[in-house]
Amino acid sequence: MSEITYEEVIDVLSDLAKIANVTQFLNGVQMNPELVFEAVKTLAQQSFGKGTAASRLENAYKKILEKEQQLLISSKKLEAAQEGLKDLEKSSVTIAVLGKLVDVLDRLQITNQKSAAIHSGGVFNGDKNLFPFWKEGILLKLKSNTDHFPTDQSKMTYVYSMLDQDCQSHLHGFIKDGVTHFESLDKMMNELTILFDDPSRNKPFSSWIAEIRRDAAIVEYENSRELRNIIFLNISLELQQALIYERDIYSLDFNEAVARLQDVNNRLQTFSRNMVRYRIPKNSNKIIYKTQI
Repeated sequence: MSEITYEEVIDVLSDLAKIANVTQFLNGVQMNPELVFEAVKTLAQQSFGKGTAASRLENAYKKILEKEQQLLISSKKLEAAQEGLKDLEKSSVTIAVLGKLVDVLDRLQITNQKSAAIHSGGVFNGDKNLFPFWKEGILLKLKSNTDHFPTDQSKMTYVYSMLDQDCQSHLHGFIKDGVTHFESLDKMMNELTILFDDPSRNKPFSSWIAEIRRDAAIVEYENSRELRNIIFLNISLELQQALIYERDIYSLDFNEAVARLQDVNNRLQTFSRNMVRYRIPKNSNKIIYKTQI
């Protein structure tokens, strides 16, 4: 039996589809028995083989079940991943909170650990010779202990507390309701410098007196008594101490008082030079100086 092609089988099946009764079918079988046999065989295979619609439907259903199972597994994995993400977020929030708490504790610890207090010296009593040293000590303390005085107001309050009552009285116009009304610490220190610093401290007494005489002549100031009193108020503390034994000096007129002050100042300068001359150095052996009696 020769091999039958697929096209021939299709033709036979097409002819069979046109048959109207059994007689025609039998006649067709008798005419081409082999073709009819192959056609019927092919039709049977298509009806019951792997390629049938029922078989394909069954396979599709199995695949759907497999996909549903895979989807269920993936869904469970997704839920587990979401739970893990929530735990991670909770952990991240906890870490962030702990980090902020550590920062707060660090700041509290730093705040509590203030720098060692620097001693600024004593309370200023108005002595112009001591003002530069007092001012230097105050500024050193304020710059070294900035954490003790975080604002200008706290710094100015401290400066005010380091003045005696007489010196504080000069600043009463700047104090109101417990607040120091200076624009800044620098402004306050400038005001104190004007009040208590002595720009002539390093000038010789004779030059200082000469400048006072000149200024008085320029402004035509002729009240010698008031001018004398101004000089007494502005002489150095050392010279003021030396005048304790010059009891009549305050009754002298201007020229006599200036002459007496010049004489006392000269003796003070001589005494100071002698003190330096006869001072025994600390790192030397005993040295004996012979002085004339």
